[in-house]
Amino acid sequence: MPSAVNLRVDDSDAGRILALQDEAAAQLSLPSLRDLGYWPHVTLAIYDDIQPLVVQHAAAALFDGAVAVELEFAAVRFFEGPVLTLYAAPSPSPVLENLARKLHHLISPERCHPHYRPGSFVPHCTLAMNISTGQRREVAAFARRKRARFRTTLTGGEIASFPPPRVEASFPLADAKHPMSG
Repeated sequence: MPSAVNLRVDDSDAGRILALQDEAAAQLSLPSLRDLGYWPHVTLAIYDDIQPLVVQHAAAALFDGAVAVELEFAAVRFFEGPVLTLYAAPSPSPVLENLARKLHHLISPERCHPHYRPGSFVPHCTLAMNISTGQRREVAAFARRKRARFRTTLTGGEIASFPPPRVEASFPLADAKHPMSG
């Protein structure tokens, strides 16, 4: 079962993303990510063939002393492939990039899914997934229509296994405006 190292969107900031997920599901006749149990998040890496304890130790080190990440989402886009994935795309974030880089120092990037390796990593928050390529026109139209521009805060680190999604470990992040001392 794959393990993902994620940054969870704060409950108080999730409304805009949840609304986009619900709208995408309704307009594209897809299962709702909310119904499937996927809370809004940004994934830093996915590992298929690695011991869960290794991922847990790395995530604990990664998130130790880390502060909440503020992101501005700037667009709705989609990934091409054998199936399509619709997502909210954040503006570039040096803090997010640093976390991904630090994770790759803790676990070799060759051990994670190729889409999450340096040079391939595209930060995103999934709105809908496993969409048939036959719906490409509708997905592209949805992405063009949505002028998503909103801020959100990622306030927790997680390790999640899937499918179905199950949080295996959580790591609260310090308030970016009032970091914990120590």
